[in-house]
Formats: sequence, C-alpha cells, structure tokens
Amino acid sequence: MVGRYASGIRICSIDGQSTFEMPDVIECDSIPSNLPEIPTPDVANAHPHLRRIAPYLPALDPSCKVELLIGRDLPEVHHVTEQILGGKGEPFAQKLPLGWVVIGEVCLGKVHAPSVINVRKTHVLNDGRHTTFPLCDLNIKVNDVEDHIFVRTPADNKLGLSVQDRQFLELMQRHFRKDENGLWSAPLPFIQPKPQMPNNRYQAWKRAQILESSLQLGHPMLADQYLFTTRTHHMYVTT
Repeated sequence: MVGRYASGIRICSIDGQSTFEMPDVIECDSIPSNLPEIPTPDVANAHPHLRRIAPYLPALDPSCKVELLIGRDLPEVHHVTEQILGGKGEPFAQKLPLGWVVIGEVCLGKVHAPSVINVRKTHVLNDGRHTTFPLCDLNIKVNDVEDHIFVRTPADNKLGLSVQDRQFLELMQRHFRKDENGLWSAPLPFIQPKPQMPNNRYQAWKRAQILESSLQLGHPMLADQYLFTTRTHHMYVTT
C-alpha cells in the first residue's frame, strides 16, 4: 500500500506540558479505530483504585475518529512515569507523557453496567444464562466446531463441470424427449446470448478486387476459373 508522506508534525498532551516531534508520517487507510478501548471518567469511577485519575480523563466524543497511530518508532511517548495497580483481575492505569491509559478488563463480568434496570428486559449470555446487564460488544466466543475443509471424499479427484457444461445438461434435462414417431429430439445447444458475428464485408470486397485484378492480368487461375464455371453453370459473385 502506497501513501503520502508528511514531516514536521508535532503532538502534545491535552495539558500542553509534553510535546514531541513525530518522525515521518505515512498515510494509511486502515488504522485500527476501537473507540470503546479509550479510557473515560466513567471507567475510572467504576473502580475505586482508579477514581483519582478520573479528572484527568476527558469525556469520549462519539464523533471523534482515530487519525494518528503512534508506534515504536517514537518510544519516548510510551515511557511509563507513574502506575496504579489494582487487585487480582482488576484493571490498572499507567501515566504516559501524553496522558493516562487504562489496561485490563473494564467491563463487569463481560457486560456493561446499565444506568437503568428493567426487570422485563433481559439479555442472554453465551452460556445460556439470562442477565439484565447489556452484553459487551467486545466479548468474543470461539465455537469448537468440526472443520469440513480438509475432509477427504471419493470425489476429490473428479473434475468438476464448467458453467457451460451445467447449462447444457440442464437444457437436455428439460427438452430432450421422444416424439410421437419414436424418435429422440433434442434442442441445439446454442450459446446464449447469441454472439455477434463480425462484419467482414470490407475484407471480402478487397479480396474480390484482388481476384479480379489477377484474372484481368492473365493469371493461370483464369483458365481454372473459366473451366469451373462452365462445368457447374454457376457463377459465385462476392458482394
């Protein structure tokens, strides 16, 4: 994939305290954009040990887009200056020069905490249990199903029919029959749509002129042509 290059780009944190000069940036149309992984104040407030970083996390703008991917070619933006750990299975936070990030499972048991409880509306988990919590879109379940791609069958080495072969067999199946005289009749398998024959009138006319010129010059073909026409009493003229 070929994209445009840009240089001289600088990035800074929201508070303006950290500024970095980016290396050459390459344009790309397939940048990962997973907005639910962006930490928000609600995520921090849902965990007691992360509540103190909630004021430093801006609210998520649903209309925002991921426009820049910073990789390992700028390692200084990935330096961890502070870290907040939690208990077993709890998410933890790291402070980077550009701001705080939250790492770990921020859902409650693979589901999101609802703001309103409705006892008449339930959701079904992957294991069949019912819950009032909305399911998390990031929860992935891999089913262990039998794969039939590599199963061998006796017809593996048998040549398959082409599209035209299948059309011919279907045509014969519909119209191949025995008439009242006991004779079998079948339709002609013409190609559909009917191909357009080329218009070669100009080439035929040029060849007729060349033949006429050769005959007028006393070409040996003249005697053969005369003998042929006198025997058959027919004259074929190309027009």
